[in-house]
Amino acid sequence: MLTLNLKYEILPDRIITIKLPEHVRPGLHNVVVVLDEKEQNQTAPNKGSKQLMKFAGRRCKRPKKV
Repeated sequence: MLTLNLKYEILPDRIITIKLPEHVRPGLHNVVVVLDEKEQNQTAPNKGSKQLMKFAGRRCKRPKKV
């Protein structure tokens, strides 16, 4: 098992590209991504949630403001 601990700035496009070391063999691997949300700016927690839900294959409706 290989563990990589990376600090990475997530840009607005939310795309991460990682070049793995040469000793990692091509083929099927389990890859886990853990985001430490404690370090994020919490001012807009729902920003982009509709797009994320579409990406996840679900339909989502925003709750009506009361």
